[in-house]
Amino acid sequence: VVQGVPLDEVHTNMLVRDRMPGEDIELEELVTSIRDTGLSNPIRVLPRPDGTGFELVQGYRRLKAYRRLLEETEDEAWVEIPALVMPGVADIGGLYRRMVDENIIRKDLSFAEMAHAAQAYAADPATGATDLGEAVAILFQSASYPKRSNIRAFAKLLDQIGKHLAYPTE
Repeated sequence: VVQGVPLDEVHTNMLVRDRMPGEDIELEELVTSIRDTGLSNPIRVLPRPDGTGFELVQGYRRLKAYRRLLEETEDEAWVEIPALVMPGVADIGGLYRRMVDENIIRKDLSFAEMAHAAQAYAADPATGATDLGEAVAILFQSASYPKRSNIRAFAKLLDQIGKHLAYPTE
C-alpha cells in the first residue's frame, strides 16, 4: 500500500546513493515533471530498526526532487512523498542490488555510474564484499560477462585518473 511519508522521516544513510559525485544535471527535469504531472512511481522505504522513520530503498532522485520542491515553494503539498513501505529488515547488499537494478531499468547507466556503484559497494563494510570484482559480480550478476569486465576496467580507470576526468559519464 502506498502512503504519504514525511520527507524528514526518510533517511539515506545506509548506503551511497549518488550514481556519480557532483551535480545531477537531469534533476531539474525531474523536478519540473513532478511539479507538473505528479509522482508516477512512489519511492520505496523500509522502517528503520531504531524506529526513527524510514530508510530509503529506491527513489533517491525522486526524494531529492521532492525536497527541492518543498525548499523552493514552501508549499505543504511537498511535505510528504508517496512511498511504498516494505516489510522486513534492511539488508545492505539487497539495498545496493535494488538501487542498481532500478537504475539500469530506468536509464542506460554509463560505465562510470556503474563503476562508481561497484566501488561504493566494495568499500561498504556492511556488504561483505572483499574486493571490486566481487562487488561487480554481485551487483551486475544479470549483465553479460563483457559488460561486467568493462565495469571492472572503468572502476580501475576511475581509481587512477577519475579526479581528472571532466565528464566521466560521457
